[in-house]
Amino acid sequence: MKHSIYFLLFLIAPFVSIAQEKNIIKQQATIVAKATKAQDYATVIKYTHPSLIKMVGGNDAMMKLLTTTMKTVAEQGITIDSVSLGQPGDIFKAGNELHCLLPQDVIMRFGADKKIVAKGYLIAISKDDGINWSFLNLTEELNNQTITTLLPNFNQNLKLPTDSKMEVLDN
Repeated sequence: MKHSIYFLLFLIAPFVSIAQEKNIIKQQATIVAKATKAQDYATVIKYTHPSLIKMVGGNDAMMKLLTTTMKTVAEQGITIDSVSLGQPGDIFKAGNELHCLLPQDVIMRFGADKKIVAKGYLIAISKDDGINWSFLNLTEELNNQTITTLLPNFNQNLKLPTDSKMEVLDN
């Protein structure tokens, strides 16, 4: 009986670990989503993958880019209404990192009667076996050919989706 319980635990443990990692991904991505909506760019930067921050020119340059971009968007009358996250996908080993896709929908208001719905994905990256995650927003520019610039060990088994889209809806 005792051996049966150990054997069962041995079989179940990897699935419990994966479920915990996916919960952590979603929790940490939710922090980023709330920070984005609240214009807390220091928190957004804290959870942005370091390779993107380095590419932009460091934390100060990233802060300036986020602030300027969001100011320009606000001047055009666009505000972030909400960010909703889907369930994290499969987790892939990539060198000494873990990678995972996370669907997200960003709903923005444009004027009094329009909504913009941007359906896309985040790439979640962990360098410490799933304890902490950083994120990259998957854009048309960040595709299978350019992802390896930011993530040199990117696992090509993680297929980057091409179904990101933006819709304008009447209220």
